[in-house]
Amino acid sequence: MQTAVLKYIRDQGLVRAGDRVAVAVSGGPDSVALLRILLDLREELGIVLLVAHFHHGIRGAEADIDRDFVRSLAHENGLEFFGGEGSAPELARQRGATLEEAARELRYEFFARLPREQRLQRVATGHSRDDQAETVLMKFIRGAGSRGLSGIFPQHDLADSEALLV
Repeated sequence: MQTAVLKYIRDQGLVRAGDRVAVAVSGGPDSVALLRILLDLREELGIVLLVAHFHHGIRGAEADIDRDFVRSLAHENGLEFFGGEGSAPELARQRGATLEEAARELRYEFFARLPREQRLQRVATGHSRDDQAETVLMKFIRGAGSRGLSGIFPQHDLADSEALLV
């Protein structure tokens, strides 16, 4: 599996040797798996890893446990930990948005700040096939035509930054 991941990373140009890469870790299986794979590949890729975690203010003590787990995972692996937090319920009320939309907005604002504050070149996120299918469905529901129907792209520009979300 690592060989396939390494090939994909290189084929897509997702990271370059010398990059500082923050791995976005929620505490769930997708992001923890991504961190573990990148830990195994970091020497071969020539990258420096950090861990980023965002607390959305949604799940109370359960989310606090996730944050503490992710912080602990970072420290166990000798990685810097960067945490952010916000209130997705409050933002959703203010904007008349769904909780998921508000959480995504807060999370991506946090991701966009990281490169400026921590001199990063990349923020890496993990997604499952279900996430890909959900993205296509969401775009369909919002009225995307055949040209707009797609899953999650391998990389995106981060707002106000030269860094990429991969």
